[in-house]
Amino acid sequence: QRCKDKLNALAISVMNQWPGVKLRVTEGWDEDGHHSEESLHYEGRAVDITTSDRDRSKYGMLARLAVEAGFDWVYYESKAHIHCSVKAENSVAAKSGGCFPGSATVHLEQGGTKLVKDLRPGDRVLVADTEGRLLYSDFLTFLDREDGSHKLFYVIETRQPRARLLLTAAHLLFVAPQQNESQAGTAGGRALFASRVRPGQRVFVLGEGGRQL
Repeated sequence: QRCKDKLNALAISVMNQWPGVKLRVTEGWDEDGHHSEESLHYEGRAVDITTSDRDRSKYGMLARLAVEAGFDWVYYESKAHIHCSVKAENSVAAKSGGCFPGSATVHLEQGGTKLVKDLRPGDRVLVADTEGRLLYSDFLTFLDREDGSHKLFYVIETRQPRARLLLTAAHLLFVAPQQNESQAGTAGGRALFASRVRPGQRVFVLGEGGRQL
């Protein structure tokens, strides 16, 4: 029901944003097993969307509208669509989104760092793919931004290499597998809410020299 409510709200926002353009759902409930076992598509809590005109230049704003409509998780699953999902009513993510503080820093392709609050469309920032390979990707837009608001941030610190990360309780953090902690790449780990990470667990950070995780 939450997914349906958010989808209806988003459909109205799309029509208001682009008169004559409608919200297009390319995937909802999955009955054919096309997604991973943990996919929320099997629970009716996830949708893949585009605009009716399939204009990819609109997808950045479409993602932002999806966040404003109340979806708990929004991201570019592929260049062809935006993935949106909702958590269960009692989920921590349903009560508060996952965010970084504006004072957090990102690494830029041209060298140096930049505060998250100062990012502009077109900035190329350091990211990691699902295999843990580092690459640079275009910053598109802020899906959610609340200047001047006050939030509770968790502080995650590592010993070697020494790193410090601030993020809200519902932000996801990749934790290394317990049985094979030397396995490289985020594909070998699992995503946990920051509030559930415990001392002694090994998390993925940017390695010394900034060339690998």
